[in-house]
Parts: sequence; structure tokens; C-alpha cells
Amino acid sequence: MASSLNLDMIRKKLQNLQTGEGRSKHLWKPEAGKNVVRIVPYQFNKENPFIELYFHYNIGKKKPLSLYTFGEPDPIQEFAEKLQETGNSEDWKLGKKIEPKLRVFVPIIVRGKEKEGVKFWGFGKEIYKALMDIMLDADYGDISDLTSGRDITVIYDTPEQAGNTYGKISVMAKPKETRATEDKEVA
Repeated sequence: MASSLNLDMIRKKLQNLQTGEGRSKHLWKPEAGKNVVRIVPYQFNKENPFIELYFHYNIGKKKPLSLYTFGEPDPIQEFAEKLQETGNSEDWKLGKKIEPKLRVFVPIIVRGKEKEGVKFWGFGKEIYKALMDIMLDADYGDISDLTSGRDITVIYDTPEQAGNTYGKISVMAKPKETRATEDKEVA
């Protein structure tokens, strides 16, 4: 019986994993200044484009995904809570430092680079709240709708411009409804 495996595809995926290209080419970070993106529906959850993940920062070089993301007990989170309950301010600070932090990802199309396909944009609570406020505003509604949604202007100030470590990001919805793409190949 002949195998239906696509070995060329498997080789390509393995090469992407080994070179690290597979992860970064699907993630988007705003460039300094104005960027325009379109949030698109998430193929695995059409009701909500946002993907909430919790990570532990400040634990080694990697940022482990918290089991809290999946609604399961997380030993690192439990340890952080115990540290915070000791009454010692240094323990409290350490517990706060290692507790899981929310990072939200949303599928987007970058305007002017539509042919690159869907990317994922990751951000924290403030941008998440701002985007949800826009979506809950009756004047905007479902900004991710492929035919009548709205683009988002993402303004990124570099750390030097913002005078801090990470920079500053702000978002604004465009007032005009647009199609996600006119190109059938991209769609």
C-alpha cells in the first residue's frame, strides 16, 4: 500500500523548525510609526478572534506557557501565590514577577503586505482592552468581518520615543468599512 504522506512538505516543516523561520514568519510586530492591519476571523474559533495565552516571564531564557492557559493547576503559579502570602515584601515581589502574565494573539492581515498572508499579532492587556472596547462600540461592531469590517491603525513609538523600555503602542479603528481583500488568491 502506497503512503499518502507528503515527504517534501514534512522536510520543509522540519527545516523551518530547525532554522526558526517557521515561528517568526507568522508573527507580526509593528514597525515604528503608523501601521495598518485588519483583524480577521480565527479559523478555529469564528466567534472570537482573540487567543488568550498566559506565560511565565523571568524564569530562565524561555517563556514557558502556563498551564493556567488550559484551566489546569499550574505549579509555578501556585508557588508564586505562596510567596505572595508570606508577608515578606521581597517574597511578594518575586511571586508577582513569576506569576503568569496574559499575552493575547489575534490573526491579522498587514495592509500593503496582504500577499504574505495571515500573521499573528501578540500584545498585552491594554491593547486587548482597547480592541475589545472598539468591537463593543455599536458604531464599529465586528471589525473582523471580512466584507464590512474595519482596519486598525497601530501606532508604535519606539522605546527612545516613548522614554521607556518597551515603547508605546496605541490603536485606532478606521471609520470606513472595507473588505479584507479584493484578491481571491489572498482570500
